[in-house]
Amino acid sequence: MQPAQPQGEPVAWLGSGVPFLRLEDATEYASYKDKRVTALYAEQPAPVAVVIPVRSPKDYAIEHAEYMAKSADDVMAKFQAYGLAIFAVDEGGDDGEGELLENIDSARGDLQEAIVDLRGMVYEFRKRAAKSR
Repeated sequence: MQPAQPQGEPVAWLGSGVPFLRLEDATEYASYKDKRVTALYAEQPAPVAVVIPVRSPKDYAIEHAEYMAKSADDVMAKFQAYGLAIFAVDEGGDDGEGELLENIDSARGDLQEAIVDLRGMVYEFRKRAAKSR
């Protein structure tokens, strides 16, 4: 069995039993003294095995249940904002009614987007929950 080939840059040099930490010193030693200089390499670390945890379908379903819960929280927050926008129009009178109506439209659009997102999360959860059975 052959020794492993050194890799990377040398960490020091050795000339006739004399260690050198800088290449310039080792080169000077080798040229003036007509001596041989050997490069020294750091020991290569042993390869480390990476353990990738195995995730079950149940783990994926639980992960998506959390996403679904966050999405449901978002829907509830958007629904509350929509209700407050409607309330502001009812209580606001005629002052800035156009802006208040724009707020309702914006809140309604946000709520609709949140509901679509929640629908997607429910689908993903059910798909993963079915695989876990």
